[in-house]
Amino acid sequence: MTQAQYIQVQKTARYYLMGQPGPHVRKLWYVLHGYGQLAASFIKDFEVLLDGQHLIIAPEALNHFYMYGGSGPVGASWMTKEDRQHDIDDYIRYLDALHETIIPSIPASDLAITILGFSQGVATACRWLANGNIPASRLILWGSSIPTDLPFHDPAVL
Repeated sequence: MTQAQYIQVQKTARYYLMGQPGPHVRKLWYVLHGYGQLAASFIKDFEVLLDGQHLIIAPEALNHFYMYGGSGPVGASWMTKEDRQHDIDDYIRYLDALHETIIPSIPASDLAITILGFSQGVATACRWLANGNIPASRLILWGSSIPTDLPFHDPAVL
């Protein structure tokens, strides 16, 4: 009989910053891209927010693939239906670790944290807020619906 087995491994994850970390930051934004996008191009749309108090972080999804078969442009995906729950668990750990890496460089006690999810990033943002360790002040969802697997019966979730 064949059975799937699992181990956890370390993986290098890429993210992009816009703005400079430091004590001047009052507004921290995590911007989560959609299916097939890469963080480097997605973050460019948020340059308009830079005012000396904003720090924008665009994490890139952990799963990369060729957009059109075996060559050409590459995109990223937060998850697929294949082994979905492990991908979700992995990206929540990744996003929590990223936040824990960034937050020591921003000592502001009045820091406002915004999570913005676009397309597939909507589900990622919702799951991170519901199941991760991110003390977000605001959640912006754009271009998709809230995932049905979240426990909305508990008002403390979102």
